[in-house]
Amino acid sequence: MEDIKDIIKVLAFIIIVLGGLMLSACYQGWSIMGYEIVPTDVSDFITIVDADSVTHIYRELNFDGQDYCLEHWDFETVHKLENE
Repeated sequence: MEDIKDIIKVLAFIIIVLGGLMLSACYQGWSIMGYEIVPTDVSDFITIVDADSVTHIYRELNFDGQDYCLEHWDFETVHKLENE
């Protein structure tokens, strides 16, 4: 019988602590455990449309190197063309 009381006390403590953490983190905007989640600005991404009208989206570009395309979920090589 004592074991059941101890288990109930532990569960009540956990619920109170987690409830307090969740309520203390609820304010304007989204947050997890007190850390505010700031949405990433769309302008941080680089969008390129190639000669075949295929859209590629990159976080950063390293010309003539491997860049991760967020649209295709794969590494791609991007070359900078000289103006003709």
